[in-house]
Amino acid sequence: MAASRYNPLPADRSCMNAALFNPQTWPFRPESLPEGACLVGGAVRDALLGRLTEPLDLDWVVPTGAVETARTLARQHQAGFVLLDAERQIARVVFPTMTVDFAQQEGDRLEQDLQRRDFTINAIAYDWQRCRLIDPLGGQADLEQGLLRMVSPDNLVADPLRLLRAYRQAAQLELAIEPETSVAIAQLAPLLPQVAGERIWAELQRLLNVLPPHPILAEAIASGLLTPWFPEASVDYLAAIANHWRQLQAQVPDWADWFTPIGPGGRLSHLAYAWLTCLLPRDRDRAQQVLLALKSSRAEQRSLLQLQQYWQECQAGTAATTAGQVALFQTLGELVPALLLQLEAGDLRQTLLQRYQTPNDPIAHLHPLVSGTDLQVSLGIRSGPHLGQLLQDLRVAQAEQQFCDRAGAIAFAARWLQETSLPQ
Repeated sequence: MAASRYNPLPADRSCMNAALFNPQTWPFRPESLPEGACLVGGAVRDALLGRLTEPLDLDWVVPTGAVETARTLARQHQAGFVLLDAERQIARVVFPTMTVDFAQQEGDRLEQDLQRRDFTINAIAYDWQRCRLIDPLGGQADLEQGLLRMVSPDNLVADPLRLLRAYRQAAQLELAIEPETSVAIAQLAPLLPQVAGERIWAELQRLLNVLPPHPILAEAIASGLLTPWFPEASVDYLAAIANHWRQLQAQVPDWADWFTPIGPGGRLSHLAYAWLTCLLPRDRDRAQQVLLALKSSRAEQRSLLQLQQYWQECQAGTAATTAGQVALFQTLGELVPALLLQLEAGDLRQTLLQRYQTPNDPIAHLHPLVSGTDLQVSLGIRSGPHLGQLLQDLRVAQAEQQFCDRAGAIAFAARWLQETSLPQ
């Protein structure tokens, strides 16, 4: 065990964010906290890296009475109170400008609590009363060297999700995983399936959302950590998408808009959708089983399976037709950039990109002149597969400018019904 080091906080250290450590900026009086309360974890780490963002999330460790401290603070300031873990004494106070978590110190001394954490960079505490950093495991030195180092293998075993979190934090913070830590993760990889699927899915989303494409994901695949869910995953696909990213970046003026969280729930970027589609098993049923096991939402499952379908159709050449492209754009909508990231440079990708970027393109931005309900009312058509096929043929005909108004669309539908002899 490394000796405890108490380091005064340099007043002129440019990478420190003074706002975090200035009690006057907090929405509560720090004097109301118990003696020995210290800031820990991500906020301290991010302050040292100069990466703090608002709203702030502050994590406090207190020697005793964590839940009661949070409850009292919430009552005094009319803030929200959430009991996160009664047994481990963890609670949250939600202020308009920040979220503050309180946890009961594990062990008799703060250093013992820090020894139970995942990585050294997350085991740095700040004693606000004495204006000093408490860094018993050398987390500051690892930050300065750009390393993510485990505290101990036992701590990874205690919560196997930390195995995946290592790659996510390394990507987000632009760190390299220290060699012994990489070896330990690979050895402990069989433990990850013990973790609830929804926790893995949430952590995986954070990793896949890191922009720009980060090579650390290839390391996660190579370690075998994700093999139970993505047995067909190839680092070659990941490298290809990163290459496509660089190619497309030069062609897309509103590039940043492509990579804000989109789609169902707004939790995944286009890059994340592209990577997930390539990681999933090629067989649709097996891909769906993986998404179900990870407890992804139904909307996310639908989007990812649609992306997989059109990626495969593009590879097979069936998306090159007008009908194929109309269906592609109508189905994928805002997810089209995720598909473009999966496609090799070539005529098809260039055509789809140009159409997507052209606001009045008749295929990419087609606004159907009639709906299924319109056809049911006007022509007495019953719902069923034939109605879906008619709607698709109507979209293609409209894209080809075979008619230009609602009346023309209704007339086309009437002729279609007569020629195909389908039930009305």
